[in-house]
Amino acid sequence: MQLNFFLPRFKLYDFADRNNADITRMIFRVANVPYEEVLIDRDGEWQQLQREMPLGTLPVLEIDGHKIGGTTAICRQLAWRFGLSGETAADDSVVDMLADFLHEAHISLKSWINAIHNVNNSEQDVESLDKMANHYVNTRLGPVLEKHLEKNGTGFLVGGKITWADLMAISFFNTLFDNGREDFISAFPLIKQHYQQIAPIVLPLKKFNDELKEGALPIALSA
Repeated sequence: MQLNFFLPRFKLYDFADRNNADITRMIFRVANVPYEEVLIDRDGEWQQLQREMPLGTLPVLEIDGHKIGGTTAICRQLAWRFGLSGETAADDSVVDMLADFLHEAHISLKSWINAIHNVNNSEQDVESLDKMANHYVNTRLGPVLEKHLEKNGTGFLVGGKITWADLMAISFFNTLFDNGREDFISAFPLIKQHYQQIAPIVLPLKKFNDELKEGALPIALSA
């Protein structure tokens, strides 16, 4: 994968008890670029470090001492550097649109995601949250992504290669597959196919085949 210039030093900050930066880790894995990870204790050192962070939140990516806060800002920066943006200005605008759309889905369904992962010992009613999430996927998220996959016709959301919009989709749908909710997308065969084809590239390969060496890319990154 072609890089835009010589690699700087990357340092990723995230909470030790959360996976807020999974999509960023995914980008580094696809690009095969090394980075340092700093996991922060929410109840301890975070109180001191919070004031040093640009938005007062995590994740934060530090590039040669320059800190960037916010998931989508971090992803856009890395996508630009690592060739995971759209190939044209028009394509890139669609990539940004779909990535923002998927990020909004993560935010809208945060209570459901926390509940099924039991984050912060969530005591919310998982059954009612499942119904809410299923409805959201089937009436909002699924129809939009299925339409774009059908229109594009390459197996990717935009253009003929993987972009960070594809990674945002895999990050979201991995929550379904990892927690026995893949039936949420039973009405969307192209989304299911997209996940099954791309997930082995961008998720740790031990999840799919313990015999494969983690970091290898089993299928092509472009159509």
